[in-house]
Amino acid sequence: MKEESGQNGYRLVLFSTLFYFGLGGVSFLFTKIFDLQVFAFSDFPGSYSVIDLVQIGVVGGVVLFLLTLSFENFFASSRSIRVSLSKNFGGRSYVELTYLGVLSGIVEEILFRGIIQPYLGLCGTALLFSALHVGPKGLFSTWTVSALLFGLVLGYQYRVTGSVWPSMISHCLVNVALFLRMRLVIKEKLNTSAM
Repeated sequence: MKEESGQNGYRLVLFSTLFYFGLGGVSFLFTKIFDLQVFAFSDFPGSYSVIDLVQIGVVGGVVLFLLTLSFENFFASSRSIRVSLSKNFGGRSYVELTYLGVLSGIVEEILFRGIIQPYLGLCGTALLFSALHVGPKGLFSTWTVSALLFGLVLGYQYRVTGSVWPSMISHCLVNVALFLRMRLVIKEKLNTSAM
């Protein structure tokens, strides 16, 4: 498959990098100013081990990925959003997609779970997370509802473990899986149209 080249592909990766590094920098400042222990591995309510946290994150990522597939199977608007996003992300390389999925997952979880959730609570943070995941033309859609469920699952992981690590792992896994799936969908369409 021919890789997306030129200014559009470069701009997507550059803009995403600048946006998430800027958001990450602001989040880091908040953790220092308000002395938030976002990355702590100790002081968990249930004293979870690192292996427990990783397992919770992996299971959460699988559940969220299956939730997304279910939404796409049942709702045409979810499929249309995937097609729309595939046009932007589907032509990127596997390395770029993995990079973007991991970067966005880490930064969003530090911000939403590590910084915002202690103040807005589980439901308030999930609502804010979903409001920032609107569909095309800024309209609320099934993608917004899906993001609300994501926010509840990720927030619940944080609430139960007292650690941002499981939600970060889940978010990164589901982002990478969905981005790579978009690439495969584009590749399949190009192969079938070439026949």
